[in-house]
Amino acid sequence: MLIIADENVPKSLIQVLEKMGVEVYSVTELGLSGLNDYQILKFANEHSAIILTMDVKDFSRLHRDGFNQTGIIVVLSKSLKRNLFQVAEKIVEYLEVLYNVKPWIVFV
Repeated sequence: MLIIADENVPKSLIQVLEKMGVEVYSVTELGLSGLNDYQILKFANEHSAIILTMDVKDFSRLHRDGFNQTGIIVVLSKSLKRNLFQVAEKIVEYLEVLYNVKPWIVFV
């Protein structure tokens, strides 16, 4: 399962997820820097990838408007003020539970 981390996702969270065995690529690594949220979501849909973002407003709207065909994980900034490892564990839990469900959006 491919996870695409939006530009606003802290590198520290990406590193914890990778240590937990999650395949995470930043938009920069995928050559998607500078694209708008719709274009990133379109790429994710085409590659059956999950979006990992902190952009609540735009990705919630895109999901609500029917543009999401896979999954979106929105990390709330208040969550990161707690334990980074717990946030990563919750993300992994959602990935396991929602793997075969499409489309979906969750807030961590």
